[in-house]
Amino acid sequence: MKNTAADKTARRERAMLCLGLVFFCNPVLGLVDVLPDVIGALLVFFALTRYAYTGEKFENARRVSLWLVVAEAVKLAATVPVTSGGGSSDVLAATSVSVTVEAVFFVLFFRAFFAACDEIAALRDLPRTFGRVSPASFITYIFLAVRFAANMIPQLYALAEVDLLHPEAGEKADRLQDLLATRPVITAALLAAALIVGAVAAVRLWKLGSALVSEAAPFAAGKYTEDYASNPEKQLFKRIRYSAVLFCAAQVFTLDLPFDNKRVLPIAAAFVCFFICALLLKKAVPCGKAHIYSASAAVLAAAFELYRHFFAVPDPVALYETPLAVAAVCAAFAAAVSVAGILALKDLLGAYGVIAARLSVRFPHAAVYTLWCLNAAVWAFQTALPYFSMWLTLPRVLLIAALCFFTFRAAGDIIYFSRERLDFVIPILSEPEHRGEEE
Repeated sequence: MKNTAADKTARRERAMLCLGLVFFCNPVLGLVDVLPDVIGALLVFFALTRYAYTGEKFENARRVSLWLVVAEAVKLAATVPVTSGGGSSDVLAATSVSVTVEAVFFVLFFRAFFAACDEIAALRDLPRTFGRVSPASFITYIFLAVRFAANMIPQLYALAEVDLLHPEAGEKADRLQDLLATRPVITAALLAAALIVGAVAAVRLWKLGSALVSEAAPFAAGKYTEDYASNPEKQLFKRIRYSAVLFCAAQVFTLDLPFDNKRVLPIAAAFVCFFICALLLKKAVPCGKAHIYSASAAVLAAAFELYRHFFAVPDPVALYETPLAVAAVCAAFAAAVSVAGILALKDLLGAYGVIAARLSVRFPHAAVYTLWCLNAAVWAFQTALPYFSMWLTLPRVLLIAALCFFTFRAAGDIIYFSRERLDFVIPILSEPEHRGEEE
């Protein structure tokens, strides 16, 4: 039975790792990824979970893959205005920066990944893995260069179009038109190169990932069981660390501001982060009904966004023409989301307060709760009546900045001291109150 479970885990890791690497080699059509890279980065991150315990290099590769998830998510958000047919020169410049940052993280990840494969193949005598690292790395770096060109060239053409429409184009108009005339040929050539090189790189990476999992899975499983699965202290620290990071991310997602009639950061994502925090902390400390409140807030926020999209007037300047019934429903949705979010935050802060007390760390419970309640109230007012509350945007940004300052500092203290003082945290697991709650 144990061998069957181990085989299933190895097959799952092989599928996630190989598919994630193939997702990185997808054809690029302008700025549209046929296979979203953020999904590939997530697959690779989870596939390398056990291998991170085999050595520092695999741990570094997994860490970089997590940063790659963030970079891909930022790039995906930045390219939406361009791929939808719009975008000013400022938006195009921001997109170019996000594409460059993505390319840098791709290089960092593959360098760490290939170095980790080389190290484990040499130390554990894995001939198939060792023989496939060099061919895969060579073609992958070529593909990254072609991919970067295929992402950046459309940006240059889009900037040329913006300059051509500028009233002061003048003498540059002829040169810009000549440049735009080359777009079909250059775009087709880059697409063909990306398809061919990407297909070869995908095959090489698939073979490397398959060989790595086939040869190194038993060793990775043994190290994972030895260093983590049988170590409750490390499991608890991991839960606390991830929950603290997600709690900080939730504060950033509360910056739900309108931009070009769209929401830049949907506030539903903040409550999804709260929900995952509650699930992570539930087995460590009592956190009340935070998971229920946060899930309810996320569902309400998502439903509210759909309602605004289909029924409300999208332009804040024209909201004075919105029917009274629609405005009333918007106000009710905003109030319900705010109340559910405040209740979820209250229970989560109670859980972090228990952890901070065990660690002898100062946790700014009152400051975070007060700032969050003010932010929720202002958000609800702005959301229900944006035309009459646009002047609150700057004060709300400052409010969220203060909230992030207190939250990030407290989360940093909890992460640092939970690593150093796990013996003080472990008694939480055996508290009678928590035992009774689980029973």
